[in-house]
Amino acid sequence: MTLSLVRLASLGFVLALVQNCWAGGSGLNVVVVVNQNSTNSVQLGNYYCEQRQVPPQNLLRINWAGGNVEWTNTDYNTYLLNPLQAMLSSRQLTNQIDYIVLSMDIPYRVTSGSNGANSTTSTLFYGFKPDSRSLTNCPVAPGSTNLYAGSEGIFRSTPPISATSNAFLVTMITSSPAS
Repeated sequence: MTLSLVRLASLGFVLALVQNCWAGGSGLNVVVVVNQNSTNSVQLGNYYCEQRQVPPQNLLRINWAGGNVEWTNTDYNTYLLNPLQAMLSSRQLTNQIDYIVLSMDIPYRVTSGSNGANSTTSTLFYGFKPDSRSLTNCPVAPGSTNLYAGSEGIFRSTPPISATSNAFLVTMITSSPAS
């Protein structure tokens, strides 16, 4: 019994000494996208960069003046995808970035007329996928397999089969305005 208590105390001491436990990736592998037409988006994006040690060259400012619910596929390409790809190329980050963080007040839905709607995050990951659902059949979208899910592999080594040339793990962060 005494030996168990000593082991438990030793484990507690070691855990108390550990300050940070890092998972894969760092701020160097992240691009944060902010909508500079929204002070909330800029403030939240700057806060995220500060907390996660994302370097200034990994911050992309877009100028989206529309709403934060949806944009057309054309608007998505014009205001987000093309500037993102140009930024990665001009700053020589194409082989370094795996993660995209969208800061609030960027539309979360991409629409394409009769082709349906996708989320902005999935469109950055897979590219826009037309909606092939009918009222009686709701199949999984063709080509939606993902070798990364459940693989515990390095994302860059196992991108999705249907990915565009750059597939990113994408998330959108939001916050309540400060009072």
